[in-house]
Amino acid sequence: MSQASKPTVIYLHIPKTGGTTVHAICEHQYSPAEYCYLDHQPDIYTMSEAERMAIRFLRGSFWFGIHEQVSSPFTYITLLRDPVKRVVSLYDYTRQIAEHNMHPVTTQYTLPEIYARKLHKEALDNGQTRRISGVWDQVPHGKIDEEIFSLAKQNLIDHFSVVGVTERFNETLLLIQELTGWRSITYVKQNTARDVQAKKTVLTAAEKEQIASYNHWDQQLYHFASELLDTAVAQRGEPFQKRLASFETQNIFSWHNIYWGVIRKVSVRTMARELWQEGRISWPF
Repeated sequence: MSQASKPTVIYLHIPKTGGTTVHAICEHQYSPAEYCYLDHQPDIYTMSEAERMAIRFLRGSFWFGIHEQVSSPFTYITLLRDPVKRVVSLYDYTRQIAEHNMHPVTTQYTLPEIYARKLHKEALDNGQTRRISGVWDQVPHGKIDEEIFSLAKQNLIDHFSVVGVTERFNETLLLIQELTGWRSITYVKQNTARDVQAKKTVLTAAEKEQIASYNHWDQQLYHFASELLDTAVAQRGEPFQKRLASFETQNIFSWHNIYWGVIRKVSVRTMARELWQEGRISWPF
């Protein structure tokens, strides 16, 4: 299939699911006219028909429905993340970003206090289900229900060619490469320096259960996404597993990971041992 005949890929980025890393991989795969990042470029609503037709990859932290503004065949891709981990990561992140709309609240209250005082915004209230279903802020806090969850599930089935999860980033990335034909996809995790600097929120087991209960439908959608990923990987069989193992080894020794290892003062041998211990590569050092 030629590049021109491929559908426009719409990357529905859910914050704190690995989107910055995906952006670092994909932004050099397209020409400026083909790549549209809605957070940093003119709004798609103001683009001409010719400009919209040229888009091959559309990325942004929007919600389902943006395809109505795309002037060519399309398909979506996305990653979901364990809801409790995502909420904690988003909370820690917004505490550092003064211009973020959640910053005034996250710097004043702990995460459990935000939920207790009902100060949480859409992103902390089944935010993944809100984005995938397309309802986002049209539904009040605490009112996401099975009907909206079912809509989100059906959207994943009908409109998403790749549904991945952050915890299985490499498998997801290889499926995206298969869809898009991207060239080199080796990477270093982005936002790492900021994450290292952040003071990590530590929750008790009871607090984690409380946050999970507030994000019940996100929990269900995350499990469904994991099942979709299981199916996609299983359909590709042993060749995919070999490709995955090869890619993970290649990624360890890519020049930018070696460089980052120097910055971390960690040797390639140590990084490889860490990945082996995590079960991400199959041979020890």
